[in-house]
Amino acid sequence: MGALSTTARDTLEAHTNLLPIDLLFNKETFRPTAHIASLPPTHLLSPLSCRAARRFVKHHRSPLHNLFGLLNIDPRSIETISPTHCCLNYTPAFSTSIPPDKPTALTQAIASHNTKISIYCDGSGYKSGISASAVLYINSVERRSLRYHLSPNTEHMVYEAEIMGLLLALHPLFLLTSNPRSSVIIGPDSQATICTFFNQKFHLVHHLLDQVHTLAEHLHATHYKLRNPSTPLSAKQLCKDYSHNVLNLQIHWTPGHIDFLPNKCADEIAKSAASGTSSPSLSSSTRNPSLTAFQPSTTPTLFNSAPSENDGGRTLCDIGLLLT
Repeated sequence: MGALSTTARDTLEAHTNLLPIDLLFNKETFRPTAHIASLPPTHLLSPLSCRAARRFVKHHRSPLHNLFGLLNIDPRSIETISPTHCCLNYTPAFSTSIPPDKPTALTQAIASHNTKISIYCDGSGYKSGISASAVLYINSVERRSLRYHLSPNTEHMVYEAEIMGLLLALHPLFLLTSNPRSSVIIGPDSQATICTFFNQKFHLVHHLLDQVHTLAEHLHATHYKLRNPSTPLSAKQLCKDYSHNVLNLQIHWTPGHIDFLPNKCADEIAKSAASGTSSPSLSSSTRNPSLTAFQPSTTPTLFNSAPSENDGGRTLCDIGLLLT
């Protein structure tokens, strides 16, 4: 006890791994303040915290005013993740297919590749980088590709990149100027990603899956407006009933590392993005590329009435695809 009573307090705190009192106070106040600031908008404290952080009042301060005024935390600068998005009996705006084995999946993939529109996506972890890609095929001919670099593998996982690849695959479909009459096939190579679309409980990176569901709902509303311009329906109205036959969107499992050229192409593009390069339209989006990856008002026309050399003389004016 003699040594403890005669040792300087700062030296004793360093030996016992205790922070100085001012740093310990900041740590203990920062933790609950950050927790409150990251609450979803549906929480009762969320609007109160945003109001308290807006300005530091002079009189009648609440504990929230003191916390946000002391630590200078802005809830608007913190990414929030909603605890739930869809109800348990939610029906996705697309159908899925997972064949029992790779030979059957390859046969299905070859048949799907011969449809009017097919998109293949992939997520990759290559050279300490996590990235995603999507490749668009029209009449079995590659037309455009998108790539997106998430971050180093210390911050994200390949599973997140697989979901991001599906978000990239949905982008070109928003820019169609006419409703496709045939099926639209999206081919990811991850069975786990496809299976989680029917699990609406809170789980890993469910907020990205929610974005896929939301994007697919708005896609149906967009194509319903193309087919019925006089009587458009909102995404909420269409999500209750997909029997309008607006868009036949299907997600098929396409196994990787097999002799299938479109999947290899998506994998190579994803690996090339792992070094930090993204498509020009995606480079400005760091958090939510699903909302900023396409800009229909500024995109040039990709297909017109002139035939392409790779189309065997056939025209693509019925598709009228716009893509950045």
